[in-house]
Amino acid sequence: MIDIEWPFGTHMIVGFIFGYILQRFSITIYIVLIGVAISAVLTLAPWPMYRNHPVAWQKPEVTTVTKEKENANKSGGNKGIKKETRKKPKKDE
Repeated sequence: MIDIEWPFGTHMIVGFIFGYILQRFSITIYIVLIGVAISAVLTLAPWPMYRNHPVAWQKPEVTTVTKEKENANKSGGNKGIKKETRKKPKKDE
């Protein structure tokens, strides 16, 4: 697989060196922006190499509160929905 970590810092170093040699700050900015664009294309595009082994996500658990909300939405009211409250943790002394 292609190692795509090198462009992230390399374009900054190359841009600084070329800008320093040519004494033009605009050259530095252009090279850095081109490097950012290349990095974005390499990382944001849905390349097939990233989809070889997809992550198996867990199914969301259906809780009783969710079921009660669904039933309440079907019946048209919000009666009978119990609001969940969290218990405050006890402070250790």
